[in-house]
Amino acid sequence: MDNKHYLSIDIGGTFIKYGVLDHSGNIISKNKKRTSRNIDDLLFDLSEIVEKQSEHISGIGISAPGKVDTREGVIYGGGNLTFLDNCPIVSILQDKYKIPIAVENDGKSAALAEMWLGNLQDVDDGAAIILGTGIGGGIVLNKKLRKGKHYSAGEISFMINKSEEKSDLKFHGFNASAVRMVKTIGEYLGLSDPLDGEAVFKSIISGNDFANQVFINYCDSIAELINNIQCTLELEKYVIGGGISTNKILVEGIENSFNRLRMREPLLQKSIHSPIIQATKFNNDANLYGALYNLLLDEETIDIIKNNENMGD
Repeated sequence: MDNKHYLSIDIGGTFIKYGVLDHSGNIISKNKKRTSRNIDDLLFDLSEIVEKQSEHISGIGISAPGKVDTREGVIYGGGNLTFLDNCPIVSILQDKYKIPIAVENDGKSAALAEMWLGNLQDVDDGAAIILGTGIGGGIVLNKKLRKGKHYSAGEISFMINKSEEKSDLKFHGFNASAVRMVKTIGEYLGLSDPLDGEAVFKSIISGNDFANQVFINYCDSIAELINNIQCTLELEKYVIGGGISTNKILVEGIENSFNRLRMREPLLQKSIHSPIIQATKFNNDANLYGALYNLLLDEETIDIIKNNENMGD
């Protein structure tokens, strides 16, 4: 089984990223293509990706937005890709290609990547927080990913921190959106592309007052989120990921905000254990690793691969 290769697919809002990995998580090859805007085109694109590799792979791991029923292989909601709602993606592809396939939520996939080969290795209880358009998450308890009976554990985007808001801004994932933070600063600076993260972070580092205040407020919001999870679960470590996390000042800013929060509230210092906060090991490729690990953890998949090997003996 160690010589087998697998196809990992990460369905994102902008790109479908995909790669061939071996059983140890080494990436053999990878590529990406624009995400289509309707279900028929997306399924066609996935089939095209699979067919290029189908003779050389033993299984397919998929990471997708939305709530994912990993047992039935169905995506609900679909995040920003609402056309994925109620899509039985595993059965569609499995009926066609007759190989093991597993799907997992994108935030949970990132957590699985960190559990397997990243900064949550050897951590009993931890969390991955993925900052982007919303906030993805994966909770690890007793060295296992917590999914929940209805697969909604770790959906931290929907934690409410501004109950007075009438709109979706009452939810953490909307008012503490990394994309929203970058866009707010980018528009203030008059950038031709308000979502130019590199230019936005340069303005923060250079000391622009407005940019710094928006950034601090953002870090404060994420620190409050970590505190609220910590009060409930007492985790050892939080790893912060997402494209924005490649900027070192982000994790430093969140850690500073978290420490300020505890300094302001002596009861927190006395009552609640302070966790480690650091960046994820993996950034853009995290979900490729996590999708594969989810596939390899699936007992049915393991049995099928072993049976296929025995038939070849």
